[in-house]
Amino acid sequence: MNEIRPVGSALPPRRDSLVQAADVSPGGIDVVQARKRLDVLTSPYQVPRSQDRMLEYFERDQVPAHVRMTLASALNGDLVHQQLLFIAMVDTWPKLQKNINEIARLVSIAPWKVHAFARRGEKPKAGAEKLAKEVENLMWTMKPDVTRRENGFEGTIKALAMGYYFGHSVSEIRWQRQKDGSLKPRATKPLMARYFGYPSGWATDSDQEDRLMLDREGGLGA
Repeated sequence: MNEIRPVGSALPPRRDSLVQAADVSPGGIDVVQARKRLDVLTSPYQVPRSQDRMLEYFERDQVPAHVRMTLASALNGDLVHQQLLFIAMVDTWPKLQKNINEIARLVSIAPWKVHAFARRGEKPKAGAEKLAKEVENLMWTMKPDVTRRENGFEGTIKALAMGYYFGHSVSEIRWQRQKDGSLKPRATKPLMARYFGYPSGWATDSDQEDRLMLDREGGLGA
């Protein structure tokens, strides 16, 4: 015997809560998620802590055995104490400090210039010339906050040059949102070594690729 039921009974149960559509642009981009990503970019990656300043005053007088242990831990992926060792070495060796600073300064004040892209044997297109001017303008209009130990373009180059002697140099780009919603690099700030390191050779996943990795939590050690 056929049983007659309301048409609605064949449909899924009604949901009382209102389902709102996501804020999506015509191009299919999730605007809400895009705004969240912009907020992440404009938020500082590195949050300075007093321990970073205090750790620079760790045992300055180290016997060879301590230095050997520090460098061994660096080979195992932990770069924190290696950076502290190199900082102490430069701070307590005036001649070395002078020479490194002089070389890094000369590199930073080199006549840097942005050239528009062009294929070999061809002249740059108008769009490439315009983009080159915009990039060069962004380079020289950075506004670092020196009270927060931030760098402009020349300071960024100097920090990267110092990495040749310290073994590593990683700088965070600090972005600034413009009125039109676009982003521009406002400054850079060198990251403390507790924010990056290599995979430990004794870790359970030690078969992963050996590469420099970031630690968002900034924990001591890799």
